[in-house]
Amino acid sequence: MASRAVLIQASSSSIPAYVMQSNLLPEKVLEGIDRVNRNFLWGSTENSKKMHWVGWKKVTRPKEDGGLGLQTTKGRNTALLAKLNWRFHTESNGPWAKVLKLKYCNQQRRNARNENKLPSSRTWKSLKNGEVIFKKGAKWTPGYESNLDFWNDIWSNFGPLRNVIQGPLTSSSSKLKVKDVRDSGSWNWPIIQMDLPIEIIRELQATPIPITTKIEDRLAWKFSSQGEFDLKSAYLLTLEPTVEVPFKEKWVWNLKTLPRIQAFVWRCMHQSIGVK
Repeated sequence: MASRAVLIQASSSSIPAYVMQSNLLPEKVLEGIDRVNRNFLWGSTENSKKMHWVGWKKVTRPKEDGGLGLQTTKGRNTALLAKLNWRFHTESNGPWAKVLKLKYCNQQRRNARNENKLPSSRTWKSLKNGEVIFKKGAKWTPGYESNLDFWNDIWSNFGPLRNVIQGPLTSSSSKLKVKDVRDSGSWNWPIIQMDLPIEIIRELQATPIPITTKIEDRLAWKFSSQGEFDLKSAYLLTLEPTVEVPFKEKWVWNLKTLPRIQAFVWRCMHQSIGVK
């Protein structure tokens, strides 16, 4: 079983990755790849069906959470599309990003009643599909004279501030940039023309913003110590939250023994050993 898991990671899970970096595969294709991986992991064939002793949702969780470290095809596809969103923002001067911006980020599309129903390429549709996970993990770090939108850009741990503030905004307040509110090293709260909750004020006051060093606004990944995009953490964001008891037998993977014995002990921990 341990060797089969390694083969899945090295072949059937990695081969579609090239296509999945810029395309959302059809649901049937994603389910088909997962079915092939499940059957191979447990030794099932068309002529010989075998018991799948541990559920696929458990198997595809990280090892520290009780899984085998494999990944669902749909989750990996979505995580790779989140990475495409990351590249779209960090490589904004690249030719491919400029073409997409000119074609799909114009004012006419933004003012459309339902932008999602407008015709678009497969790449743009795939990009939008990974946007949800991208927004969960990405965060802007304000620079000197920051041009970030105070209300709509993600630059605090609360996400877009407009989503946590109730009530309408005045015309002048809705156009505020971070540099308008953070003036000469201090916060100009009256310019907002409304009272922010105290927890938001404390969060913003704790946000480091350069005063003299001329650093541009920078996109950072919240789940990476270096701030760079991390595919593993992006995949974890695609998983459904579990309500089961946390897996406490992490020591299984630290055993100095053969991988197949580790896999056997792992099955024992999940009470998934067939007995008569």
